[in-house]
Amino acid sequence: HASGGLRFFAQGKEYRKVVVPSGAEIMFAVAEAKGRLRFTGSVVRDSLLGTSLGGYKLKNRLGAGAVGVVYQATQTSLQRDVALKVLSAKAAADPKAIDSFVHEAQSAGRLTHPNLVQVHDVGESAGKHYYSMELVPGGNLEEKLETDGPLPWQEAVSAARDCALALAFAEEHGLVHRDVKPENLMVSEAGLVKLADLGLAATREMLDGEGAGGTPHFMAPEAALGQNMDGRADLYSLGCSLYRLLTGETLFTGSSVREILRAHQEEDPPSL
Repeated sequence: HASGGLRFFAQGKEYRKVVVPSGAEIMFAVAEAKGRLRFTGSVVRDSLLGTSLGGYKLKNRLGAGAVGVVYQATQTSLQRDVALKVLSAKAAADPKAIDSFVHEAQSAGRLTHPNLVQVHDVGESAGKHYYSMELVPGGNLEEKLETDGPLPWQEAVSAARDCALALAFAEEHGLVHRDVKPENLMVSEAGLVKLADLGLAATREMLDGEGAGGTPHFMAPEAALGQNMDGRADLYSLGCSLYRLLTGETLFTGSSVREILRAHQEEDPPSL
């Protein structure tokens, strides 16, 4: 994944995230500097794949973040596929992080809305803490950007509206997401956009001090400053997300997290 102002180039296209096999090369650029990266080494195997955790059999690894790893899994009792988030080993060693993870999963599980990814269950097995949620088959909008480029404006505005409906519902229930970004906007088979990871703000913040629980390119100034936040911070992040969906770029760039956060606080946003 790219961070700061880092960009990758392959086959004439620019990417923020690439998958490069061992031994292959990729072009990169940071500001005016350009270069090549070559990757060597062995593939890291995920020991949980193919095993069962609680009542779930883990089939594929879908992604990873500060809180943990997300798998595609089959809930054996109902024979349905779900997304299963497993708390990271680092977090699982901290009782406070476990309590926060469980509490927030329970809070999110009590909420049902067409534009929210539904949380089904939370539990623990063999020392591993997890929660299961609705599997949204269309992937997320960050992935769509990387493969197809910027969205047509009608599609981007529709996605923003879907997310705004989810955020309005969250605000009614006293929840602030704190990490709204295209990667957390999932696309259903019917084309509906659903907001993922609602309710994990405190756990993310606990485990990701530098990012203050969010992603720098999409963080409201008050989030970066550690100030009290409400739903307006999520709307700022939604605006940053809409800009990215329309342009393929982030609102601000920089060579470090600190530089990007300072830009959110001090610079005027560019015009579309």
